[in-house]
Amino acid sequence: IDAGADIILLPAPGTVPGITMEYVRELIAYAHGKGALTITAIGTSQEGADVDTIRRIALECKMTGADIHHLGDSGYTGIAAPENITVIGGKTGTTSAAKSCLILLSKDASGNPYISVILHASERAVLYEEMTGLLSEINAH
Repeated sequence: IDAGADIILLPAPGTVPGITMEYVRELIAYAHGKGALTITAIGTSQEGADVDTIRRIALECKMTGADIHHLGDSGYTGIAAPENITVIGGKTGTTSAAKSCLILLSKDASGNPYISVILHASERAVLYEEMTGLLSEINAH
């Protein structure tokens, strides 16, 4: 703030270990006291969470007093799930040997569960494109 920042980005409560609603509220009060605006944001690992989790995070962000809230709209880690597919959760991973990998637990409109895995993608963009195609196959059957 003293270096001239107009807006301070803070993690949404509960999205990073140790970041509670009370702690974010204290940081926001400090920033406001210095004349800065604040924005709370969730990370990509939360964007793919169920609706109730996203709703809880959004309400907690609002209760902290943040000026702006970023909840993201890209679905899980940069991809939007195809229609009628709900992503429950997942995990990304990248190593030089395995390259970019992603595993997702999702369900279709009838509640049937699916585990989808992409391994050895050359880069993250390819990973998400391949996962979107794989999830689209759920609707095809």
